[in-house]
Amino acid sequence: MLKKILNSPILMTWARDFVRIGSPLFVVPLVLVFYSDEEQIFYFWIPMLISMAVLTDAGISSVLMRATSYFHAGAEQIPKGRKEFDEALAFENKEPNKEGIIELFQTSRWIYLLVSALTVILMLTGGVFAFKNFITKAEDTLNLWMAFGSMVVYLAIFMINMRWNSFIRGLDFVAEVARFTTIVTAVRIIFWIALLSLKFKPLALTLVLLGEVITLHFYYRTFLLKWFKKNNIHILKAGRFNKQLFMTIWPAAWRMGGIQLGNYLVERGNNILILQIQDIAMMANFTFTTWILKTISTFSLTPVYARLPVLFKFAAEKKFNSLRKAAGSYMFVGLSMITLTYLVLGLFGNPLLESLNVDRRLIYPLAIFAVMALTEILDIHSSFHAGVYTSTNHIPFFWPTIISGAIIFFAGLYYSLPEYGLIGIILTRFFVQLSFNNWFAMYLNLRFLKWPLHKFIIDVPKYGFRYLYDKAFEFLPNKNK
Repeated sequence: MLKKILNSPILMTWARDFVRIGSPLFVVPLVLVFYSDEEQIFYFWIPMLISMAVLTDAGISSVLMRATSYFHAGAEQIPKGRKEFDEALAFENKEPNKEGIIELFQTSRWIYLLVSALTVILMLTGGVFAFKNFITKAEDTLNLWMAFGSMVVYLAIFMINMRWNSFIRGLDFVAEVARFTTIVTAVRIIFWIALLSLKFKPLALTLVLLGEVITLHFYYRTFLLKWFKKNNIHILKAGRFNKQLFMTIWPAAWRMGGIQLGNYLVERGNNILILQIQDIAMMANFTFTTWILKTISTFSLTPVYARLPVLFKFAAEKKFNSLRKAAGSYMFVGLSMITLTYLVLGLFGNPLLESLNVDRRLIYPLAIFAVMALTEILDIHSSFHAGVYTSTNHIPFFWPTIISGAIIFFAGLYYSLPEYGLIGIILTRFFVQLSFNNWFAMYLNLRFLKWPLHKFIIDVPKYGFRYLYDKAFEFLPNKNK
């Protein structure tokens, strides 16, 4: 049973994410006790800063993973869009396209050197703009600026790692890598707990993060190069940039990049606006709430995202029945998880914080928190569908997300933030997303999978319960098949 657990991509990714988000249980209480409001805001902004850096990826990592999955499945070329995908013949049980993998790997090297440089530029401009207001209000501004500087170095390496990680995920080695990253993340959290207990400032935490990303970089390199050697794939140290291959993946990539920008404005734009107000307590409460909601939603996306290479392989082989069953199962697990967790958080979150005798609170009244939670649930649902649909390499979500993000962000500028304006910002995002983005991806995906809506509503819980039942018995020892 232990071997099955260790080889399960979903369980190992969950283990990694559980350790990663285990910080609310062990790290966050220490942050709330020992850090000032400004230092707390900095801590809760670390994942949001990472999201800002990922904008420079411009969607390339997801396209890179998808292209790797296609070449690994034996594809001769990558479809540029839905039309080429529909016209392509199904294939299966073919040998990996080694030449395609080599060309893709060598071309991506040059791409990510540029991406890393752009990340540094973005952090030194947009990052400084977002952080300046609350950092200058802190007692120890020097420590926070130095912590920000170490995060810039961290993010430059983090973006380089996205290239290596995309290849590894595309080759479907999710479980193997998740095991190692779980250990590294656990070590990082242990260091954080020790440093916080000794009342070290945020700079110490970011230096530990820097050590973590450097360790992961060398692990990713070693793992992938070892796989190349095992499969007789010879990579040149200074391979050429394949312009034709780049132009094949770029149309999907830039659209994904636009979608990431739109999603960033949708999900993080409010946080940037909040950082510009003068009410530090409200700033901290809002940042704390959105951090918790986003952490949980990321965890609930694991069932689909951990198995995307398999879903992409089903799509390449035109096995739509298998694709429907797998996607429906993962959707059910993820949506059930996020809904139940948000319900518990809404009912017991603030009473628990009061019992800990800390000043931080989730956004209240409960009705406003419920709107924020429902917004995340609907966004997660559409993300599931979008993730599956992009197996066609058709990315039609560019303009919807750009327009929605712009409306939500600039509408936020209109409101006065201290009281009723905050409610206006939250409701604006909810209604803008509900008007189009929350159902558009589902519509496209169900049409692509030839899955009628009424069948989808019935099949998802059916596939989900069946999946959970099978998994429960799969991990029982001495199970007779």
